[in-house]
Amino acid sequence: MKSLGYEAVAELLGALAEFEDDHLRALERQSAGLDLPVVVPPEWPWEEVADLFMPRQVLTVALEAEHRSYAFYENVVMTAADSAVRDMAREMALEEAEHIALIERLL
Repeated sequence: MKSLGYEAVAELLGALAEFEDDHLRALERQSAGLDLPVVVPPEWPWEEVADLFMPRQVLTVALEAEHRSYAFYENVVMTAADSAVRDMAREMALEEAEHIALIERLL
């Protein structure tokens, strides 16, 4: 997006990527010792693919992903037996809600 002149979109996408990396590290720290399933995220060449779409399309895809993440964490809050897992999920859901708001401001 940056190479196409969409600075604000590129900056937001970069920030979202950093947020997700931070989430992963925080979850790994907080879940040490918990019995959780292993989840392998899909590999996507986001930087290469993003330039094939218009900014609104990219933001719409990002927004949908954040909504799915929010729904996932809310489901964990509602269904997890372990209170530590529920607390982590509640925190992650709040952060996903912040990401949703960031994207919606640019849309």
